[in-house]
Amino acid sequence: MKTKTIRVLIADDTLIAREGWKTILETVEDIKVIGEATTAHETPKRVREFQPDVLLMDLKWFDDESAGAAAIAQIKRESPQTRIVAITAYPHLTADARRAGAEAALPKGFSKLELVDMIRAVHELESFPSPAAPVQVADELSDREREVLILLARGLTDKEIASELFIAESTAKNHVANILGKLDAANRTQAVAIGFQRGILKGESS
Repeated sequence: MKTKTIRVLIADDTLIAREGWKTILETVEDIKVIGEATTAHETPKRVREFQPDVLLMDLKWFDDESAGAAAIAQIKRESPQTRIVAITAYPHLTADARRAGAEAALPKGFSKLELVDMIRAVHELESFPSPAAPVQVADELSDREREVLILLARGLTDKEIASELFIAESTAKNHVANILGKLDAANRTQAVAIGFQRGILKGESS
């Protein structure tokens, strides 16, 4: 069976960022860049025009720190089916983006693998409950598992998580496995995306 192609729209105010993201994604078989937006104001229009599966959205536009979140809120009202990955170099903007409706966030400086995995993860969120729906499973995460999920959002490995929390690496691996099971996530990146979607994470990854 042929894998469905994920249609991606890129929105950033700098050419170098847009070209950089395109260069990364052009090498991925199941992802296709279908368009670009060069201002926050035009992004909702581009989303209506192209109907992307996933939008990569910068948050700070020409020194306006509120432009990205405002555009995300409008997009979610008009095109709620589009999944949004907020991308920023400014950690304090991530929480507003998530409240506006972004499914996930990535700090600028991400690797190719992190970007591709996040796009795939948020695209797969179609089958999961919306943030407004009651999610008893997420509430069952222990305090330690929430700590581990935050560290996963920061991109730490099992060994690094163990060092950060002063626990054995095998214990860290068990916590990760429990998190994946409770969130019904296929992998770490999807667990992080679900964490943002359900409000368990509040911007820790940026």
